[in-house]
Amino acid sequence: MNKISSKMHLFIIISSIIVAIGIALGLIFEFAVDGQRFVNFGGDLGSYKAVTVRYALADLNEDNDFTEDTIKETCQEVFANNGVNANEIFAETLNGGEITYKFSDSTSLEVLEKCASEIEVAFGEVNMSSGLTSVVANGYKANLGAIKAIVACVIALVVVVIVEFIYFFIRYGLTAALSMLVALAHNAALFVALVMIVRIQVSSAIVTFVALTVFATLIGCAMLFNKTRAQFGDEQNKKLSATEIVDKGASQAFAPIMAIFAALAIAACIIALATMLGSLSLASLLMPALCAVICFAACLYGTALFTPSVYSRFATLARKIKADAEAKKN
Repeated sequence: MNKISSKMHLFIIISSIIVAIGIALGLIFEFAVDGQRFVNFGGDLGSYKAVTVRYALADLNEDNDFTEDTIKETCQEVFANNGVNANEIFAETLNGGEITYKFSDSTSLEVLEKCASEIEVAFGEVNMSSGLTSVVANGYKANLGAIKAIVACVIALVVVVIVEFIYFFIRYGLTAALSMLVALAHNAALFVALVMIVRIQVSSAIVTFVALTVFATLIGCAMLFNKTRAQFGDEQNKKLSATEIVDKGASQAFAPIMAIFAALAIAACIIALATMLGSLSLASLLMPALCAVICFAACLYGTALFTPSVYSRFATLARKIKADAEAKKN
């Protein structure tokens, strides 16, 4: 941690590169990859088209050529002939059920309706004996309620940040309050950029980790400024520069910050997983786990490394202004 507070330019370069890569990948997927978006929305935030094949497995018999594999093979052949490709396939085939083929929202619904009709025709001759009940093409839009919940969360977080700015200003001073705002903006941008880089499928559960990023940053900043304030008040440090004093405080705060961030990430991951027990797909389980790791990494780097370097610059500037003011008085 020695001299870490003097590396602000290096940290700005590193953070800028990460954010730029995230934006670049988002633009590439938005404009160059068919069916992809700037952010990989999914779950209740994702709009998509789908073809659902419903059938009754109980009607199947060994003499019938109609099987689950036959359904899938026929559907894939029809889709290929019409130039469309399913992004995901969900099947519930225990004692009969349905197979859902999900397509990007940009896929033509007319083409998918044509595919549904062709699938029905393909099994038309054995429709009664096979148990094929329906083939339906539909479009699904993002859940409006989920979007409203995200907007409400963002508004709540803005209020929290304003209140915390006032608190930091009163308790630690203007330099710390400004550093806290920079840290929040930095960590939030870093979290979003990393999510875009790894292309996690984002559902409304992402607000859990956005909020966690904000609160973890606030807690980490409070721990950092408590340590640095104690160092600034130590008579033995009077001859040290602001950068050296902030370095000492940051060194003392690093281990506690890392421990509490890890605990918060694990807790958030458990809570997010608990809310998704009704949908145990790999994507739904992977999203909260990766988001927890990304949140932990972004907050640890941003609060324990980037923020001290910013705070030391503000503290140095404040000392200079104070010294200049005292010189004018004399």
